[in-house]
Amino acid sequence: MQEKVTLKKTIAIMKLSLFVIWFWPLPLGTSKCKILCVKLYQYICILMTTGVIASVIYGLVKNKNTNDLDSFMRSLFSLVTLCHVIGNIWCHLIIYQRLQYVTLEMENFCALIKPHEETIVQREYVDKYSNFYGFCISLFYMSLFGLFIGPVMLDQPLPTAAEFPFDASHQPLRAITYIHQIIVGLFISAHLCVNAFMALLLWLASARFKLLTEEFRTITNIYNLAKCIEKHQKLIKYAGEVALTVRPFAMVTVLFTTVALITFGLIFIAKVPLSLKIQCILLSSCALLEVFMYAWPAEHLIHVSTSVAQAAFETDWYAKSEYLRKNLQMVILRSQKPILVALPCGLPSLSLRYYASNITFEAEYFCNSMKPREEVVIQRYIDKCAAFYGVSSIIFYFIVVAACAIAPMIHQPFPMLIEYPFDVYYEPLRTIIYAHQAIVGFIVSGQLCLNTFVATLLWFASARFEIIIEDLRTFTNVYQLTKCIKEHQKILEYTAEVIIVARCFALTCICCSTINLIIIGVSFLTNQSLVLRFKYTFMILACLAEVFMFAWPAERLIFLSNDISQAAFDTHWYNQSDEIRKLLQIIMLRSQKVVTIAVPCITPSISFNYLTSVRKRDRDLN
Repeated sequence: MQEKVTLKKTIAIMKLSLFVIWFWPLPLGTSKCKILCVKLYQYICILMTTGVIASVIYGLVKNKNTNDLDSFMRSLFSLVTLCHVIGNIWCHLIIYQRLQYVTLEMENFCALIKPHEETIVQREYVDKYSNFYGFCISLFYMSLFGLFIGPVMLDQPLPTAAEFPFDASHQPLRAITYIHQIIVGLFISAHLCVNAFMALLLWLASARFKLLTEEFRTITNIYNLAKCIEKHQKLIKYAGEVALTVRPFAMVTVLFTTVALITFGLIFIAKVPLSLKIQCILLSSCALLEVFMYAWPAEHLIHVSTSVAQAAFETDWYAKSEYLRKNLQMVILRSQKPILVALPCGLPSLSLRYYASNITFEAEYFCNSMKPREEVVIQRYIDKCAAFYGVSSIIFYFIVVAACAIAPMIHQPFPMLIEYPFDVYYEPLRTIIYAHQAIVGFIVSGQLCLNTFVATLLWFASARFEIIIEDLRTFTNVYQLTKCIKEHQKILEYTAEVIIVARCFALTCICCSTINLIIIGVSFLTNQSLVLRFKYTFMILACLAEVFMFAWPAERLIFLSNDISQAAFDTHWYNQSDEIRKLLQIIMLRSQKVVTIAVPCITPSISFNYLTSVRKRDRDLN
């Protein structure tokens, strides 16, 4: 029976993986002599790593005219990983005190964790993520084993492609050089495990937010709320320290992996042997794996740090005292700002985006269980939008079918005007290429229909807002209003996930459409035949239609999310009790923040209103 990995075992394994480089911070109260020894050891690691870097650079300079891409790639990969080691060591020396604080705080949390909390952490974090990071640590050290046996199997003198300005092939100099490079290889493996250590800090910070969220959902009195608020304050401060600690190590990783990926990409597109391209793919996968080790927990921390606000909002605050509601309001306001691992002069946030499966399931579940009056609203949207999106989807596929069918009629060899560096006019190669292009064409059509799918999610979210607006206009008592508030809470949470999904696809669509419009516009202004101008006009309309498929439902979503406030105001609130008026006031305050789809670095809101406001502002300035 396989032994279960627990939280304490996870920390022990992490300490063991970092033992070679003495990276785990020392406890408070450690003697100055031990601290001095650790720093001295770190400087020795820098010197040993620098020695290998110098030998690799010397080898590159010496063999610069040989055009040996295999040796060049090995040398480059060695340089990237060696520089990564030095970058990590300097970060460790500079922010040692902060790293010591967050690590000791993490160990203290693990030592004092309660049984029910440990169960949640085990179920939600250790069981889910330990396998992946354990695999990464094993992979890093198994690569070192390959470094050991490489010279024996490949008949090369040393593990790395290094050269020296002296003869290093004689004993004992050869053995010393070999051992030196193996020791530095150990440093590399251990410093790659630093990624897992930083991820552990992020995951456990997220776990503490998760535990706090569960506590907020079970508060029953002001005393419990005060304890939760105090924990929330301390946790925000700690999570901020964790983010600041992780940031320099993440920046070093992203920097060197980016350099490696660019270089491997250039080698991959060059005319090199297939074996070298496979090596590029494997090394690029390892580089992406390093970044993913940070991005995954960073993404989770963003959402779990803001989920405290949702947990507070989902409580029975409408049935509590005014004093308790005000305290919850402060918690909700503070939780609007997530904990981000931002990279200075680089990424504003290190994160991932993955929500499509959740929101699709939510939409399907709602459609299967909706009431007749809700179905009437949904049908109204279908009647309004089905023609445009249905025709668009048909056109996307019709173009591909037409291209595949017309090509033989006009004596065109393939559906696409593409050239190949070899003869493709004999069978069965011609048929294979024809089928390949046809399949790719259908894939492109399917991807264009993703715009319809995302628009459907946006229209569905708008329909749910319209349903809740009708419910608000017809409520008669506190019980019905409470049901409306709960439904509003769920819709806001669902819509936030829809927006995150839609934003990614909208960004791709707008970028590609803009580039196409610029290229087509420039071509349109040149001296072209009338037939080509008709083609360009059709392509421009197609690009604008793609953007319109997003902008139309996004505009509707903005107005409906704001109309909830108007619906609450249009009720006979002046004849209602103080309790109902206060509940309506909170709904109106929340609805002041409209639901918008913002595309980073491009537009703050995808909507018709935004585009017209820009034009109006330009006209006013003139």
